[in-house]
Amino acid sequence: MRPYKQKLLLAASLLILAVLLAAWLALRPMLGALKGVIEVRASESFGMRVAIGGRLSLSLFPGAALTLRDVSLSEAGKEVAKVSKVKIWLALRPLLRREVRINRVDFFSPSVQLSQGVTRVSRAKGAVSGTEKQPFTLKDIRVSGGRLEYIISESGEKITAGGLDMAIGTLSYESSSSRAPYARISLTGKINARELHWGKWFDAQAVELDANNFSYGGPSGEEPLRNLSYSGKLKGGTFKTGAWALTGIEMDLSAREGIFTASPLRLGLFGGSWEGSLKLDKASGVPLYALSGTLKDFRIEEFLKTLSAPKAGREPLEGNTNFAAEVSAGGTDAAGLARSLSGRVSLSGRDLLLHDLDIDAVISRFKRSQNFNLLDAGAFLLAGPIGPAITKSYNFANLALMRGKDGKIRQLASVWKVKNGYAETEDVALASKHHRLAMKGRINFSGGRFKDMTAAILDKRGCAVYSQKVNGRFAQPELGKLNMLESLGGPVLSVLGTIEKIVPGNNCAVFYSGSVPDPEN
Repeated sequence: MRPYKQKLLLAASLLILAVLLAAWLALRPMLGALKGVIEVRASESFGMRVAIGGRLSLSLFPGAALTLRDVSLSEAGKEVAKVSKVKIWLALRPLLRREVRINRVDFFSPSVQLSQGVTRVSRAKGAVSGTEKQPFTLKDIRVSGGRLEYIISESGEKITAGGLDMAIGTLSYESSSSRAPYARISLTGKINARELHWGKWFDAQAVELDANNFSYGGPSGEEPLRNLSYSGKLKGGTFKTGAWALTGIEMDLSAREGIFTASPLRLGLFGGSWEGSLKLDKASGVPLYALSGTLKDFRIEEFLKTLSAPKAGREPLEGNTNFAAEVSAGGTDAAGLARSLSGRVSLSGRDLLLHDLDIDAVISRFKRSQNFNLLDAGAFLLAGPIGPAITKSYNFANLALMRGKDGKIRQLASVWKVKNGYAETEDVALASKHHRLAMKGRINFSGGRFKDMTAAILDKRGCAVYSQKVNGRFAQPELGKLNMLESLGGPVLSVLGTIEKIVPGNNCAVFYSGSVPDPEN
């Protein structure tokens, strides 16, 4: 390096050191008084008492920064938040004029505890009487290793978020203690949580939230969810609720005035993939839900496991199935939601394995004796989306005729129209290797009852060769007499599916004309 360049570099270095030293000398005498100033100003802004338990320190490398230790926020004597260390990065040039301009703020291991109704504003200890709380806006905020706890006042349940890392572009806070008290916090940025937990409702890991125009708060006493406004994206690694495990969650979220939407909503469930939308409307007070979408290629046995007792053995049905729903409901509990549920649901599948039940063998064995019922023959599967409630209520395990070799279902279709807690068949049938079964009628699934259901074994034309009425509770169904197709005053059927050969031109009322064809056509 040439001598003049060395001298230029040395002069620039000395100038930078001189500027840093001047800034340090300008601010150092202020440190003693600055602690109290920060506490008062922050208390006025938050409407809570802000205390700095540790010492303040100033560093100049790698940039000018003020470090606060053991910072706490309290309201009515109760600690609301605590931060082990806060590092405030300062603009260097204003320091020379003894002005403080914040470039960035880093929070290390913050812990925050909030309660439902926290949006009320109280007079902070140390605030000047008769003055309004001062709003503030910060830009470029970083949080590492944070923890948030939100307590729901009615139930005492807690929502906790651990391992919080944030990169906030803008954070603002405003409040008022006037006749209509309110407080509001707004931010834009990215939030990552290592884990989320809400009592018995869900556990989640590796959650990423991209927040645009997030805002929470408003007039004191309002419904908390009406005070939330948000738009952005959410991604999650795993999300468990009860026995259900969701994976690969991706959704676009929005919230405004008590209306929340997730659309599109994509996730993995039971080995399949869901795509659809979800809406929650709390604007009117009573929660209203709307769900639409499809779950493709999911394993039906994985779903049935969620309904079985632990170590219950293999599930009765196995294979890939598809589910679709477009439903809505309103209410504050499960019973209310079931009573108001309306829309359309469907389940379909091909080449399914039916464990310990060969429908063809059962029908062949008992078709002459008529000493069986169509639920035992496998018509319970036709309940499709509503079937699990029936399957787990009706005691198939004790039926000797069920125990035997496995069977196959070539095709299953189960389409239902749902209105006010009742499900009515649209296209409900299954085909085994040699036989086809269908079902018509209604199910009151909110009350757990069959309502004028008819199950039937069909011939090639879709006529009911055998049919049986089913009513009553799922656990103890009331089975009607097993009816046989009659012609010319008496039974003419000795082998299923051959009626047209025995009585040429015989006419019958077609029982089923849906999407499942006769297996032998």
